[in-house]
Amino acid sequence: MNRISPNNNDGSHPCKRFLRSKPALLLTIFSLGLIVLGTMTTVGPGAGRKRSVILEDDKLVVLSAKDYRILKRKADAASGEGLVVPPFEIPKPFYLHYVRFQPGNGDMTMRFVDYLSVLSGVQYLKPDGILVHGDAEPQGTYWKDLLSRNLVRYVFRNKTTAAGQRMGTPKHVAFMEHAADISKLDVLLEYGGVVADFDVFFVRGERIKQILAKKRAITCYGDVDGNNIGLVAAHTDSKFLWAWRQSYRDIYVADWNFNQCMVSKYLSILYRDEVYVLDKVCNNPAPDQRLDDYFRGHGKIHWENSVAIHSYERHGRVAIASPKDLEGNLTTHKELLLTIYNNKQLPPPDLSFRDEIDPLASEPAATLLMS
Repeated sequence: MNRISPNNNDGSHPCKRFLRSKPALLLTIFSLGLIVLGTMTTVGPGAGRKRSVILEDDKLVVLSAKDYRILKRKADAASGEGLVVPPFEIPKPFYLHYVRFQPGNGDMTMRFVDYLSVLSGVQYLKPDGILVHGDAEPQGTYWKDLLSRNLVRYVFRNKTTAAGQRMGTPKHVAFMEHAADISKLDVLLEYGGVVADFDVFFVRGERIKQILAKKRAITCYGDVDGNNIGLVAAHTDSKFLWAWRQSYRDIYVADWNFNQCMVSKYLSILYRDEVYVLDKVCNNPAPDQRLDDYFRGHGKIHWENSVAIHSYERHGRVAIASPKDLEGNLTTHKELLLTIYNNKQLPPPDLSFRDEIDPLASEPAATLLMS
């Protein structure tokens, strides 16, 4: 799995088994294709009699032609038909976004590692502004420091409680993290730019601007199952981004990885001309096998050329609560955080470094989609 669930860490989830069978994958991909079709085609005469089937919570659901007309209308508005081919102007102003909703215990204290994530954006992404969206403003010493330096701005946003509706009944999100994931996509559709988790640390962040001059969206490779929503970047008119967000409304599944990982992977194939699938960000370290190399070892994880590093802080179980915790034996984890904390100049980039994943080279989804 490419983003570890707090409740289920193996591949035994029934939805996971369902998706790994070839007939189920074909059905799922066909369903996603229908969403894409709705963003790109107009339903013709006699459309009121047409129906299509999609998957929702492992059940078959009928979509009408009216639904497709709505999809088409929204997609046209979101995608800005008639835009010129690359190079594109990057979104202006170019924002870095974070999304955090108030947890059950009400604690909105900004941690030291959260603070370093923001500083990494300031230093190595260089956005026009940094916006923190949520239903409660962050608190604490580190947040006050960022405010005092005019490095961040808080933007109130209601917590997402439902992915959409079916027959007037809200489809409630299964995890608090899914509420944030949905809001991340909404924020990008509204502002454009980059959205990241607080355990993402930018390194060669300015490359994101270079990529967005050629592509409409960036998503991060996670593992064989799918992509990772820890870092996403996009123009507001990205059809990939719009279809990904629409998937939560139409085929939201109460599975940790389905919408945020698997749907993103399939859509990156269907929209491969506009999407850059970024490697060495959300899989370097990898949560399934390489966290110890990062958190307790040194020299095994090569991070210096990555656009950013998604570190999976809470799974590493190495507490970095203050600058003092960066002292002692050097690990790759500490090395990266010290680079940010001390605002070190990075060495020249390795010009041979490549970080684009071809989603068509990935099995089994690519084979099924292209057959």
